[in-house]
Amino acid sequence: MRRLYVTRDLHRALLLRQALENHGIACAILGEHSSFGASAFGGLLERRLEVWVIDAEAAKEAERVIEALFAERPEEAASPTGWTCPGCGERIEAAFTACRRCGRERA
Repeated sequence: MRRLYVTRDLHRALLLRQALENHGIACAILGEHSSFGASAFGGLLERRLEVWVIDAEAAKEAERVIEALFAERPEEAASPTGWTCPGCGERIEAAFTACRRCGRERA
């Protein structure tokens, strides 16, 4: 196994896992089922989510998938008519920040 990505955002971790699985890359999210907790000093401890690829040989391909997933699409960001969901390809109106079909956030 090899760690690919660390985040505190569960939606981002789930998005990564779905994108990798869509490319046939087996992966896991460590910390997915943990919850927030209190520290000994009274503050909240935020969960740390780690996306790991199961087969280390697939890590390079997984990194390319992640890079493409989060690459900016300037032509769509500036478009007043909408954007295309990077997860499922659905065309979404500009006013929406998440895909109505798969729930994925606008990249």
